[in-house]
Amino acid sequence: MRKRPSESSKTPAAKVPVKKEPLNTLPPKKMVITKNGIEYVEAKPEEPKNKDNNKYVKVSTNEPSEVFKEIGDRVGRKELKWSYYTTENSVGVHYYLIIN
Repeated sequence: MRKRPSESSKTPAAKVPVKKEPLNTLPPKKMVITKNGIEYVEAKPEEPKNKDNNKYVKVSTNEPSEVFKEIGDRVGRKELKWSYYTTENSVGVHYYLIIN
């Protein structure tokens, strides 16, 4: 199939290349722009994001049953809340969050 003469005479317009610059060239430092130019200032260290300020009660699975009864009573009075279970040296450990 032949192209029409009007279609073949059209040429696409040339695209102007875009210069891409990095968004942040110095991640550990903070940039401060002054009248004289750019001045680099040390940034404050960030606090760890996984910092946990909560208090926990740690109860091992090989504790006597009286300890588990006391923990169960405190959970019933809503003083504690079960958070998670893990193993330490092949011994299971329950962690309870202290509710203030």
